[in-house]
Amino acid sequence: REELFLGYWTVKESAAKWNGRGMRLPFRQRRLREDSMVEIMDQQKHTACYLREYEIRDGDELYRIAVCAGTEDFAERPLWIKI
Repeated sequence: REELFLGYWTVKESAAKWNGRGMRLPFRQRRLREDSMVEIMDQQKHTACYLREYEIRDGDELYRIAVCAGTEDFAERPLWIKI
């Protein structure tokens, strides 16, 4: 159940960043659709963005990344840089 919550949180956070309103946009105004799109219902406009989720394994650790974009052209996998 915690993993499901964190997955939704990651997607909605990515959509908020894509929209430019960040955490000022309430989470209830972002809706994950079944077609890998995220709808954003804002007072100013109603938009949708494309969604791609990635998993990155680093040893025993597994990281999940959600990326929202205006087009569906995503990299096959993200570039992982350890600093």
